[in-house]
Amino acid sequence: MFLTTHSTNFVDVAEMKNIYLVSRRASTDIQLVNLESAEVVIPRELGVRLSSFFMFDRLVFVEGPSDESVLREFALSLQTNLGQANVGFVSMGGARNFAYYATESSLSFLSRRQVRIWFLMDRDERDDDSFSRFFANLKSNAILKVLSRRELENYLLCTRAIAQIIKAKRDLAGGTLHADPPSVAEVQAALEGNAEALKELAISKRVALRVCRPVFPAIKGALEARQGEVSTDILRIELQKMRDSIANQISEIDDVYRQESELVKTKWEEGKLDIFQGDVLLDSVCQQFGVRFVKELDGPRIAALMTVDEIFDEIRGFLREVVS
Repeated sequence: MFLTTHSTNFVDVAEMKNIYLVSRRASTDIQLVNLESAEVVIPRELGVRLSSFFMFDRLVFVEGPSDESVLREFALSLQTNLGQANVGFVSMGGARNFAYYATESSLSFLSRRQVRIWFLMDRDERDDDSFSRFFANLKSNAILKVLSRRELENYLLCTRAIAQIIKAKRDLAGGTLHADPPSVAEVQAALEGNAEALKELAISKRVALRVCRPVFPAIKGALEARQGEVSTDILRIELQKMRDSIANQISEIDDVYRQESELVKTKWEEGKLDIFQGDVLLDSVCQQFGVRFVKELDGPRIAALMTVDEIFDEIRGFLREVVS
């Protein structure tokens, strides 16, 4: 049986199985599309451009394509119809590209067209103050939602669903991995144990974010403000300022480490599964049972296996807000 369509909505699926792109140039060409190639070949064939974003009434900017896939699976379980609300997703390729997508001119244009906009951001190791510049950029043109857990994968730490994924992967692998799938209790113990093993790394990531701030020379401003002086002397002064700034950051390391260690310790017992990078934690657990966690493929699969009661209220509320 073949199902054919020209609809772009057809490609908004978490997995691609037996999907072919049929095109005609000098002759008819049939190409099996996989998850890796779809992002390039389908938009190119359909002629999708930036203007295609304006087809939607609501836009959700996410950090990566796996975030969209996970949210779509959650929406299906919650019977939240993203298509009916004409919701589109835009993958930013990470928080570092926020400024590119959140330019005032672009957001103002979309707002004038009454397109409602959300930015869903991972918390990572940042505190609330770190997001102040993000809020400032958006003004009243869009809504910024910062996850309370480290990243979206931390909302997939459902032991029952993880146990099912591990069992399915072991069954596919066959051989010695086929027998004795892990129990929910064993997966929970693995989550707790691996989180403890990664505690020091969690602290180190927080310290690195604070003490490894980028340092830039104010070359243009310095040269313009001090015209007539020898430029090499001005450059030496700016480089010295940079060296002093880095020296200060080095001197802060021990104090920052103590501060972050205390902060993590106060949250650890109740929130250890919220603090560390969710996809790394999931992969560590999977490796303990002889398989690997692939974020782009297994994240949506875990989300699809979670029941309505297992989906966090925070995610439910966000999806309800988007379609309301």
